[in-house]
Amino acid sequence: MATHVPRPSNPRGHPSVPGSTKEERPMSLLHHSLQNAWIIRGTLELMSPLHIGVSERGAMGMDAKVVRWPDGRPVIPGSSLKGVLRSFLETVGQNESLRNLLSPEGPPVCIITENPCGREFRKKEDRDKWRRRQMAIPTNGDPDPDDGSRGSWDNLSEEEKAEIDRELAEAIYRSLCPICRLFGNQLFAGKISIPDLVPEQGHPTEWFDVRDGVGIDRDTRTARNGVKYDFELVNPGVVFPLTVRAMNLEDDEQAWLLLGLEALRNGELFLGGKTSRGLGSVRGIGSWRISRMESRGPEDIVLHYLGRDEEEDYEPWVNQVMGRYMSAGR
Repeated sequence: MATHVPRPSNPRGHPSVPGSTKEERPMSLLHHSLQNAWIIRGTLELMSPLHIGVSERGAMGMDAKVVRWPDGRPVIPGSSLKGVLRSFLETVGQNESLRNLLSPEGPPVCIITENPCGREFRKKEDRDKWRRRQMAIPTNGDPDPDDGSRGSWDNLSEEEKAEIDRELAEAIYRSLCPICRLFGNQLFAGKISIPDLVPEQGHPTEWFDVRDGVGIDRDTRTARNGVKYDFELVNPGVVFPLTVRAMNLEDDEQAWLLLGLEALRNGELFLGGKTSRGLGSVRGIGSWRISRMESRGPEDIVLHYLGRDEEEDYEPWVNQVMGRYMSAGR
């Protein structure tokens, strides 16, 4: 019979994750102070051909070649992988039940290309007006914080200015959905980074192939004469080492990130172009590892950047984090 994992409460309403209680860290994990850091290492294998193209024509007049490392190896740009993860999380985040489970407080998950969160702070004049309200300075419509009054911006001490700017950063942070906090937007630098992925082994004859295509007439839905093209592919079976780095993750941000990485690892996400034709299927293989740093003192930070954090199996940590949100029997 299934039992339920206890759901302890905390001030933000998020399930607690070991080593991340609010007594040990500030309410909002901005970038001004390192509180935690993750490094996740794994391996991705192509299950179908991959095409992540570049604009210029390739050798021998090829119409669309794939992006390559300077030494000729194929590349999965980290920015492309981040974009796929973000798009997936934005989409599943529109499910209200899932959103309420992982992030019961704060703004709902936005679609950044359609209705981005944090709109009340996007313009400089809006941020300046916010500063004025904090300073209790009457505004004369001038977009500059210094409106010439007795309480002008220039009359404040550097400490007072810094405090107001910290409060503004907190207000902006609280206006963002968990996906924008993870990946960033125009107001806030993201918390995760993914370096470019390149295979460590292999030979160009094993990596690449060329496929032909034809243009389709939109009216007749048949091949158009004289509209033939070719494009380069990375072959199935090529293996790419993956590294994901994250810092200052809130409890719910950890869950969202792991949800995206699990979808990637289980073959649910597609990379690159022409995915409607089955290209770009990937999955995680082998044993993934994670090292975590919870800053309780300078020694933790030093050991982390010396690369001496203790590594552990990734999957048990996923189960531990996500188990806080799920029943034990699922």
